[in-house]
Amino acid sequence: MTKKPSTEAPDGQAKVTLPAIVEKIIPPIASNHPETAQIAIDGAEELYKEIRVENTLKDDEGNSFALKKEAEVEVTIKADPDATTPQELIFISHMARLDTSIQPVDIVLWRGSSGTRFHSP
Repeated sequence: MTKKPSTEAPDGQAKVTLPAIVEKIIPPIASNHPETAQIAIDGAEELYKEIRVENTLKDDEGNSFALKKEAEVEVTIKADPDATTPQELIFISHMARLDTSIQPVDIVLWRGSSGTRFHSP
């Protein structure tokens, strides 16, 4: 996937939107149970990148849809301001590489209540 995480939150909520892909569709275990979609989130830690959710989506008009295997999707996490802690930006570096066939690298270092975090978009 080539999309970068989005962190815009116009409604005052803190949020991040991550690209993901539907890895597999899991049939229901019984006729009265829903089908499940296993979704791999790009950028999540390797052991925790898969989530499983009921494979039922609805549009604004109430029509039901199901995800397809290998569909590219987005996973959005939102939080109210009182559920978040501000982070202090402490370092930004744009590293150019000598080999021009390789993209430059942006490095961002944040400090928050849970410690210092490294992010390379």
